[in-house]
Amino acid sequence: MRILYLSQYFPPQVGATQTRAYEMAQGLLRAGHQVTMLTEVPNHPEGIIRPE
Repeated sequence: MRILYLSQYFPPQVGATQTRAYEMAQGLLRAGHQVTMLTEVPNHPEGIIRPE
C-alpha cells in the first residue's frame, strides 16, 4: 500500500509526537508499505540541526 503520512512534528526535533510519528512510519515500512512523509518546515529552536 502507498501511504502519505502527514505530521506537523518529525525528527530531528525531539519529543513524544516526533518519536511516535517516526516509529509508526518505520512499522509501516517493515510491514511492506511505501511511506511518504510530509511534514511542516523544520523548527530548530536551539539553532542546531542534529545529525540523523
